[in-house]
Amino acid sequence: MYADKKPDKVDQNEQRLSKWLNCALSNEPLKRPIVVDYLGNVFNKQALVESLLNKNVPKAFGYIKG
Repeated sequence: MYADKKPDKVDQNEQRLSKWLNCALSNEPLKRPIVVDYLGNVFNKQALVESLLNKNVPKAFGYIKG
């Protein structure tokens, strides 16, 4: 009887900008120093090093080794 609420559409421009302005690992705004992997993902170096040291790198980034 009631219409289901449709999920909000994600603006493609916002999604594209987010990839280049936010860390792929922590989703925080990028700040120097930054690191780029061979797939083009951009990371805050601090977030990546902490993740590697704590051995809690997400499976999506499992190819990154210290």
